[in-house]
Amino acid sequence: MALVWVMRAKVADAAHRLPRVYLPNPVASVMLTTLGCPLRSWGGTIAIVGREDDEGITTSLTVEQLDLVTKVHRVARTAV
Repeated sequence: MALVWVMRAKVADAAHRLPRVYLPNPVASVMLTTLGCPLRSWGGTIAIVGREDDEGITTSLTVEQLDLVTKVHRVARTAV
């Protein structure tokens, strides 16, 4: 899933269909919405990665991207 600053979010495709397996993740929900995803409730573990090429290979976050994710995480934790 595309995010701001050319980042990507990796989420479980079945998370919304299997709520007992993928428990609600309110911090991730706030983070993903803040980073450009549609507003919705997300469940399970998410991974935020850097750029993704045409073959699906992802890169690590840049220093700037990591700084942004850290700040968004801090705000999201206080919001829930």
